Amino acid sequence: MTATKTYSAMLYALADEMSREEGCVTESPELVEQAATRLDEQTVTINELRRQRGELLNSIRQIAAETTIDGTERDDLCAIIQGICRKAIAKATGGAE
Repeated sequence: MTATKTYSAMLYALADEMSREEGCVTESPELVEQAATRLDEQTVTINELRRQRGELLNSIRQIAAETTIDGTERDDLCAIIQGICRKAIAKATGGAE
């Protein structure tokens, strides 16, 4: 699998080449460069979401290992977490709660 940075580098190089050759029939060099920038930004976002996911999973494991946390029963905490997750998924997918 080719790394995303390789694809964005190819797009940046293409945009530079298009600028030097005075354009392209199908796209402008600015649009190609915007595509490369967008790809880079999305990669950064995805990597941050992966990091956050790992932290959340660790937190859930800690909750599962405890009988109570600050006096709240584990089953109640799990129900709260499940409710939060359902709302987040519904919001992310445009669905109803």
